[in-house]
Amino acid sequence: MSHSWGRASGKLVIEVVLDIDGALTDSSGTTAFDFDFKLINPSLHQDAPGVGLELSYFHKDSSRNAWTNNATNNGARKVAGGGGGVGLDLTSATYPMKIRTAAVTSSIRQSSPFPCDDTNTITVDFFVSIDLYPRCLPQILLSGLTGSRTVSNESLPITFSASSQQASTTGIWDLGSGTLTAYVLVSENITANTPQNFSIVLENPKTGQSSPLTNLTLTLKDTTDLHNVAEHASSTMTFAADESGVDTTGKDACQTQAGDAKPLQIRTVTFTHFEIAQSTFFPCANNSLTVFLRTSGPLLCANHITVAGLLGSATPDHGSLDLSTTPSGIFGATGRWVQDSGVLTVPVAANAVVMGCTDVTFVFVLLNPVTAQAASLITLSEHNVVDGNLSAASFNNGSDPIFVVNVSWSEIAVEDNSSFPCESSLCIPSLSLSFSPAFSAWSHSLSCFPHGLISCFFFSLSFPVCHSRSSDSPSFPLCFPFCSSLRVLSGVVRTFGSV
Repeated sequence: MSHSWGRASGKLVIEVVLDIDGALTDSSGTTAFDFDFKLINPSLHQDAPGVGLELSYFHKDSSRNAWTNNATNNGARKVAGGGGGVGLDLTSATYPMKIRTAAVTSSIRQSSPFPCDDTNTITVDFFVSIDLYPRCLPQILLSGLTGSRTVSNESLPITFSASSQQASTTGIWDLGSGTLTAYVLVSENITANTPQNFSIVLENPKTGQSSPLTNLTLTLKDTTDLHNVAEHASSTMTFAADESGVDTTGKDACQTQAGDAKPLQIRTVTFTHFEIAQSTFFPCANNSLTVFLRTSGPLLCANHITVAGLLGSATPDHGSLDLSTTPSGIFGATGRWVQDSGVLTVPVAANAVVMGCTDVTFVFVLLNPVTAQAASLITLSEHNVVDGNLSAASFNNGSDPIFVVNVSWSEIAVEDNSSFPCESSLCIPSLSLSFSPAFSAWSHSLSCFPHGLISCFFFSLSFPVCHSRSSDSPSFPLCFPFCSSLRVLSGVVRTFGSV
């Protein structure tokens, strides 16, 4: 007995050679043939095409005519399925070449909802309703992940779960359509409904967005070309039931929000608090300015932040103005200061993160101007932060930056302790400083140092208290011993004019 198989025609021809004349029959007078053969199912689902059985007889004497009998039991010229009188049902799973339609069930989640996070792990869990065989080269198509900043890549790394038994470690990523294509190169059959898992890492966009609608499609391939995706199993993906997979470690101290685990659902990060306070309101003083800030999420996009509006300072342009920060290491050790525009650019330190919902401060020193001036409107900005310009909260009295008071002499008097000839005499001038505007309460201590005899100058002096004045008075009497050496006792005295 010999046989031949035609794949395109779907026909199996079996030739049986009988060496004797006549029919082979059993005791009932019936000739019985029973045989089986194996075929590889196609990769695309289908109803059974129907099987026809044709018996052709050829006599060894070629001069005699051949004849054919269609061995069917219905008018469709198809063999009924199952035998025993079972009717013809081409949708039955037991009928030859009926191929099931695969169904895919899938869910998706992410590890980070923060703008510019380049370590956002997208994880997909899925299972398929059919067995997966290596020869069909199962391929997955993850689509709809729009908004990412990960550039198109033909070798995007993929991590499959151990149960996938995969050999593929990369996939094709297209940024524009937000699609990932990858083969699940199984080394052995995967039983239907076996949980599968894979993950990729994407870089989040710079600004907030809602999660896009994602889809997972399974496509199989046989010896022909890959079938159309629409002809295979596909499912709209569900989201994770909770936010337990979101990783905020080292990025955010805020509470996890509903929806943080949805793929490429990105929070909008804003400044939630900004204050700036100065240490002194006196002319010509070294003024320590402290910035307090807090954000609603990590500033992963930021390489610097900007403080603007510090107009009137006497500090010239400086490319490396000293900074001190809390927590330490968040910002660089120095910032860039531009005097005319009153702008300080503060760099974020390399590999540092300004964490969300965390109080951050930095301090820098500017020289106050010679003349009095009103406080400036100060703004804080970072170009990736929505509504990035935030004005500083207003302080009372002299803490507003860069507010400088007017200082002048008042109540000038002098007395001598002796009027006799040739007697040593101590001349005691008595001066008072007045501040405008006056403050009924303030906490700034005075300090002083030599600064040269110019229109605005600092000088040190020792003095007794000439007479008592309340400490919260806007006028402070100071007495100068005649011919004494200048030295620091306490307080800065800033004056206009000369003694």
